Amino acid sequence: MNRRLVKVVSLVLVISLLVVSSLVGCGTKETEETTVYVGLLLPFTGPAASGYQNGIAMYNVAIDYVNNETAIPGVKVEILTYDDKLDAGLAVQGYEWLKEQGVKLIMTDTVAAQTLASTVAEDKFPLTCVAGTKVLIDNPGYVFCVPPTYYQAVQGFLKWLETAWPSYPTKPKIGVFGWQMTWGIDFSNGAQDYCAAHSDNFTWVGSYLAPYPQTTAWSAGVEQLKDCDYIICGAFGGGAATFITEYRNKEYDGKFVGHDPWGAFWETYVDSCGKTALDETLIMSNYGYYLADSYAIDDVLKRIVVTYGTQQQRDLLAGSSWSVNPTFMVAYSQMELLREAVKSVEDPADITGELLYNITITQQLNIEGFPTLGYSATNRVLLPFTRVYEYSSIADNFHMVGDWVRIPGF
Repeated sequence: MNRRLVKVVSLVLVISLLVVSSLVGCGTKETEETTVYVGLLLPFTGPAASGYQNGIAMYNVAIDYVNNETAIPGVKVEILTYDDKLDAGLAVQGYEWLKEQGVKLIMTDTVAAQTLASTVAEDKFPLTCVAGTKVLIDNPGYVFCVPPTYYQAVQGFLKWLETAWPSYPTKPKIGVFGWQMTWGIDFSNGAQDYCAAHSDNFTWVGSYLAPYPQTTAWSAGVEQLKDCDYIICGAFGGGAATFITEYRNKEYDGKFVGHDPWGAFWETYVDSCGKTALDETLIMSNYGYYLADSYAIDDVLKRIVVTYGTQQQRDLLAGSSWSVNPTFMVAYSQMELLREAVKSVEDPADITGELLYNITITQQLNIEGFPTLGYSATNRVLLPFTRVYEYSSIADNFHMVGDWVRIPGF
């Protein structure tokens, strides 16, 4: 896959935003604004909260940007929030509460999306998920994922490892550690299935999945995975940090493989584990990392954060593109969806979930020379690509290793 794909995609998104902005700026306000609510159903508190705070901040900044620079004619967008604490029961309560408040769109986490999948299909209410699982896309419904699922992401990584990594060892041993919940299970199943289908090139060691939110007592998993060449990490934050520390204290030398959410915790890893313990860690990213490479969208994001972010938000988001890009992409795709929906009704209050769904599965992003990007009646993933970055403890930074890889199955 052409290495400039995401750069081109980003440029198209930016150009779209600028064109809409200029068109809106040329007109005069002829009607009063109607407030349209969007919802955030996420863990604002609890063990997982720190992994979402950057994304929540970026989403708020992005909506301020839309309201001020690329306004939807006749509409002011406002955010309502519900703290689900990454708890399935609270996710159900939060969804019902947000619906009662009249929200038109919701961004949510993996646990909530998987919990609510059948409910939103029955209600015909589309959810946008910052990261999904295989079970969510096997039977396409009303949950849409911007990046690939964890299952798909790990298979994209193994495809890259098998075909593009110059340091690829002979038949590497692969293992997974993490939590016995949505993403840990998806990582484990994806890696195991890929290794089974490519058994001449990989040895599957196994997975060690602990109860969430365990952050200590990884000794059994450390011993199980001690001979791995690559350990795919299905835990974040303190859980990952304690595993890495314990593994390195045993002087085992497998390389760790993280994912986009690790960007929200990287300073925690460095502080807890030390740079040397993290040397040659690989990150599979579906968005790109603007400290390692530069995309036009990152320049736009930086300007948006500086212009519309509070000082606290600016401090929080500085340099955190792994946590910033995904939620900006969600906000952008939702606002463009809402923009199209507004054109179809006389009163924004008449926008229905079914209308939003029908627009979602037909909107396409067409770029000359590349496949069409977008959802469809059967596809629930917007960006089916991954790229890998390697951490250098000497440089204390990441660098790209290889080109973009299309996720298997797309």
